[in-house]
Amino acid sequence: MRSRIQRAVEEIDADDIPGYNPRTDARALRAIRLPHEGAVHSGHVLTVLDRHLFDRGAIRVAASAGAITTEGDRATGVVLDNGEYRRRHHRRRGRCGFA
Repeated sequence: MRSRIQRAVEEIDADDIPGYNPRTDARALRAIRLPHEGAVHSGHVLTVLDRHLFDRGAIRVAASAGAITTEGDRATGVVLDNGEYRRRHHRRRGRCGFA
């Protein structure tokens, strides 16, 4: 089978996908394999991102961002889903974060 962009694709049984274990009422019946495409483990990417952010002074909070405030093209703060506002501040050695 060929896609519209002329790359080889292969229809496979969704049960043959390693690590694919959805609920039975939400599982795919068919799947397509793209043999020339790669994949990354999202958990590993998030772990590395988390480490880099921590190294640069970021802190974790038990809330989600509701909105990002800006001045021009720069982020200046974040309004959390609990209503709390955190404004960006500069840290030593050129690092920045939100307080």
